[in-house]
Amino acid sequence: MGHILGLDEGWEMGDRDPGFFSALRGRRDGSHPSAEGAAPSPLAPGQEKSGPEEDPWLAAARDFATGDQRGALGLLYRAGLWEVTERHGIEFPPGATEGDCLRWIRALGRRDLTALFQELIPAWQAVAYGGATLAKGRIDALGVLWRRGFPAEAPRDG
Repeated sequence: MGHILGLDEGWEMGDRDPGFFSALRGRRDGSHPSAEGAAPSPLAPGQEKSGPEEDPWLAAARDFATGDQRGALGLLYRAGLWEVTERHGIEFPPGATEGDCLRWIRALGRRDLTALFQELIPAWQAVAYGGATLAKGRIDALGVLWRRGFPAEAPRDG
């Protein structure tokens, strides 16, 4: 799973995988390469065109309150990627891994978003893939990072 805070394995795999670099660069015409059987977009189906219907943090907080940490973190991850796409114009290609997404977010140079996703991705991985349970303090910290990264009325780039 990689280093919990650094996602070292994802970085190494992306660095060694020539497919990662071609996906990052895209085609000469600016489009992303797509292959038959490619993994789906990291965004939820249909979310590519429409965003969350309500404040993602409030929806996630309800899931956290009922003990559905996996659902809450999955929602935040997908909603966060959607917000990055909408506010900053990054399009995450089908098959992009969590490590790929983090690299593109880091490339924005936004410390607030980098801090959010550096905490959110390992939390998601620990809960979804490792069966871990987050402590309340870590959930609260995610809420603070979410609000810093995605203030309610933040303008969109472009």
